[in-house]
Amino acid sequence: MKRKTLVILLIIPFLLGILSFVTVTILTRAIAVDISDISWNYRQNEGFKTNNTYKLEATPVSNPNNILADGNDLIWSLSNSSSDDVAEIVHNDDNFNLKVNKEGEIDVTCSNEKKTVSKTFHAYCYDKGVIIVNYKGNVSGQSSKSYLDFGQYDPSYSSLEYDGLHTVASKVKLDIQCVIDTDEHSSYRVLSKSDNISFDDGSKEISFNGYGDAFITFVSSLDDSVSNTYRFNIVKDGVNVYNYNDLLMCTNKSSTGHPVVMQTSLGSLADVYVASGVDPSNEKKILYKNELKSDAKTDKLFGNYSFDTDSFSFSNEYYEFESTYHTTYIDEFNETNKDALSEPVSKKLIAGIRAQKDLYGNGFTINLNNLAFPRNGAPDKIRNGIIVPDANKDYFHGPLPYIGIGDISTNPFVEAYAQDNVGLLLDGDNITLDNIRIQNSDAQNDMYNYFYTGTVLEVNGKNNTVQNSVLSNGKNIIRAFSTDGLTIDNSILKDSGEFLLLVGSNLENKVDKSKEASIVMPDGSTKTSQFTSYYDSQGDANDGFNMDNMVQSILTDGLSQPSQSSGKTFESIQNGLDNDENIIDSNGSKKYDAVINVKDTSFANSGVFSIGVETSFNGPMMYNGSPTSIIGLLGSMGMTCKYDQIGGTSYPIKLNITGNSLFYDWKDIDDIMTSALIYEQLSLLLASLGKDFEGMSIDDFFKVKDVLKKSAESNGYLYKINDKNYLNTAVVFYGGGLNSSDVEIESSDSNMIFSKKETLDMLMSYFSGGYTNSIAAALARAVLCVTGSHPFYFYSNGKLNLNEGEKPYLFDQSPSDDLRR
Repeated sequence: MKRKTLVILLIIPFLLGILSFVTVTILTRAIAVDISDISWNYRQNEGFKTNNTYKLEATPVSNPNNILADGNDLIWSLSNSSSDDVAEIVHNDDNFNLKVNKEGEIDVTCSNEKKTVSKTFHAYCYDKGVIIVNYKGNVSGQSSKSYLDFGQYDPSYSSLEYDGLHTVASKVKLDIQCVIDTDEHSSYRVLSKSDNISFDDGSKEISFNGYGDAFITFVSSLDDSVSNTYRFNIVKDGVNVYNYNDLLMCTNKSSTGHPVVMQTSLGSLADVYVASGVDPSNEKKILYKNELKSDAKTDKLFGNYSFDTDSFSFSNEYYEFESTYHTTYIDEFNETNKDALSEPVSKKLIAGIRAQKDLYGNGFTINLNNLAFPRNGAPDKIRNGIIVPDANKDYFHGPLPYIGIGDISTNPFVEAYAQDNVGLLLDGDNITLDNIRIQNSDAQNDMYNYFYTGTVLEVNGKNNTVQNSVLSNGKNIIRAFSTDGLTIDNSILKDSGEFLLLVGSNLENKVDKSKEASIVMPDGSTKTSQFTSYYDSQGDANDGFNMDNMVQSILTDGLSQPSQSSGKTFESIQNGLDNDENIIDSNGSKKYDAVINVKDTSFANSGVFSIGVETSFNGPMMYNGSPTSIIGLLGSMGMTCKYDQIGGTSYPIKLNITGNSLFYDWKDIDDIMTSALIYEQLSLLLASLGKDFEGMSIDDFFKVKDVLKKSAESNGYLYKINDKNYLNTAVVFYGGGLNSSDVEIESSDSNMIFSKKETLDMLMSYFSGGYTNSIAAALARAVLCVTGSHPFYFYSNGKLNLNEGEKPYLFDQSPSDDLRR
């Protein structure tokens, strides 16, 4: 091998070891999207007289710049009827009508054909008379409950001063309509009510004397048989939120936080205002004028926006926190380069909203696009058109580095990523997030555009609950590390650039230097040594028997032939770096850092897999920079860095998936982990090496897709159609270090059949031959130097036994967003 090739190979292995991880977490995929909302004029409760037919009217709402998927025409349906044949939907031409047959109650729903977007109202079908009771404020039409939540208090403040929130007693104003025969304004009276409320007949206002379930029953003054009971819930100490600043005062601007009860949606500029055109200096940026859309989801914006300066004031409003994940590399980089850095690389992240108390959503939406999406950014051609944030005008600039190459304070060559910025941070214990829709971005036709949008929901605490909610549109949807007792119930997680649920632990063991190194030699014999003598020596030290020498040899020797012996050697080196003390006892029992329960929850349209179970990198490079030839070369190139026990052995977590939990995450395997960003970076490097590197991409040496495809095919999991290989990508265990986490799946849906836990043995694939040339083989082995050599695992759909023309369960389908039980 020529010296030039060898020298570059010494640095490329490290680059590609990191790049292999980045590949796991980046996807570019063009998709069509659904409508964003349905506009109508129906209240929570409506009345309809029997033996009449009523035209049903609604309008789909979508971003005109998006490509809509099929199945987005509006349809109407009925559910939860009090008895048979109360009403029916009559569809004539393009019209839908409600035909009322007899007295009773029924829910009326408008949705797109795919049922991914819907709204519902409750219909009272009457003959002689009816009383209809409605809250005079906003209702979402998308609540998972039949009743509304109200806070005990309304907010009061004069400025956005920290801890400046005062509260006043809340009142609920009702709209009450009593219809008797043809009189639509007949009189009524209060028949009964719960003890925790008072009612003023003149103002039609309810005052709260307590909290909990509440009701008030009205009866006609003319006909005692005509009555109605209005039920609702009063949240103890809850504060009603009517706009963005109210939300700030209850969360980011409060030292202890207040329970939040949403009474409005908070939208993006595209949700609320009329577009005025494209920014002449940035064709990707849409401008808006101070005019509400006629079909606006809400008139309340997430953020304080100035039309004059086209800017938000989030810098004074978001919550800043220090990363709870591993930041050893940042610390070492800052220490090594302290004389050259104008300021240290920060370990801080931002959250749009920090909730320390319960948050009740009433089915409303919080869209953090104004904060999380790089609205002022521009496409980067080197990055295949990904929109990169503007350094001064945008707020989310990507996750912190876990490990990197180059100057991570400015423009590193490459990074592997750790914790990211957050839309909503659940920060504390015993917090409930209920009946809310949260998204970090407007819907995107290019999933690459989710790359900088951060994590939609980060959970930091124990015994927290996410229920009856739809979370979507972010790089990751929920990230939960060291979150013992977390429950995710009756929810939908969808539309991510990476994972829908990313779980792991913040705890890890560093290496145990007191143990003995036991290394399998190329001839199959085993040689032992004191740990530090083997793992910390270089060159001729310890008679040349050291990790640095052996890893260097493994990278460059015997590349043209399969080398199972080298694989066994590397495996023994890896075993010495692992430390499962206090993680796995002598009986094989595990000490879980967290147990997480997922119940009756649907997963759809991830970039990689629905659920990622992460573990730390723990290869030789992460321990001490082996092989040290790379470190020397980096120093000569001005890329000063230090690699001292950056990795480790992660504590395991346990994930239980139960009930009617469904995975709608079918994708062509070739669509997993595809990154033109990485390809473009590699092509620039590899092109300098000549024709041996022409056309080489990361898939030539980091063969996760190839190994996954072979495993899925051999087990009968693949659905093959139109030259594509589809797999329901449910759960993947990844990282390269020892991953002792467990996932147990027990679905109540007999059609939702899962595979067993399958192994992706990346180690042996790297040493089994089958590479196009020796360079690809060397690069493949180099991946192990950073990540570690432990296998990945996955769960997918079970073995397929399909009839001709039959599709797999949930293939090409999407979860209904109607979460009513």
